[in-house]
Amino acid sequence: MPNPSPAQIIVVSSAADGAGKTHIACALARWFVLQGYHPVPLHLSRPSPGRVECPGGGTVSRSAALLAEACRLAPEPLFESVSYTHQTLPT
Repeated sequence: MPNPSPAQIIVVSSAADGAGKTHIACALARWFVLQGYHPVPLHLSRPSPGRVECPGGGTVSRSAALLAEACRLAPEPLFESVSYTHQTLPT
């Protein structure tokens, strides 16, 4: 059996909130889908109240759900990594 090619990773980042990172990532993901690739999203986010229910159970942020849709996938908790910082830890 031939070895699969290594994962190709693209990171969209910015130091500023609201810079349009998710929109750019969604546009890139959909473009890759249209080119015949099978992108898988990973959205790094802070805890947020606006959550979307996943068909298989669990919830994800709206941004993670939007990225999954751009990849033509159902949202899954696996597509999101929630980061906690000293400013957002629950008390």
